[in-house]
Amino acid sequence: MSEESILEYSEDVSEAEAPEPLPVGVYPCTVREAKRQDSKASGNPMIVLQVVVAAEDFPAEFEGAESYPDGVPLTSYHGCQDNAKERFRVRKLCEAFGVPMSKRLDLNDFMMKTASVTLEHEPFEGIMQMRARSYAADE
Repeated sequence: MSEESILEYSEDVSEAEAPEPLPVGVYPCTVREAKRQDSKASGNPMIVLQVVVAAEDFPAEFEGAESYPDGVPLTSYHGCQDNAKERFRVRKLCEAFGVPMSKRLDLNDFMMKTASVTLEHEPFEGIMQMRARSYAADE
């Protein structure tokens, strides 16, 4: 038995509960990571954004805040093939975050940019998950 095979938790996992998801709504968010990745299913290129909704932006009545002391991370995937449909979608994504646009995009320009994210819920493996539905420029 090696040390790498042992996992240690602060509490008994047999009593673990799913954390309450942040309520559906529109929240300010900040980009923490932006990268290009190929889809495992299709092989097509994607922009992968990880944004964070800061804990101070949670609704006052949200009782699950203690589960997210560093905010709620959300990951979204955006097709970026060189075709009319995906160029337009990339344009809308860049507009939402105020990223400069031309024939060449630098994904580093997304870093630490802010926008509003529409957050929704969807079930995954029997647990309600939070999902970034869309982004819009800050108002």
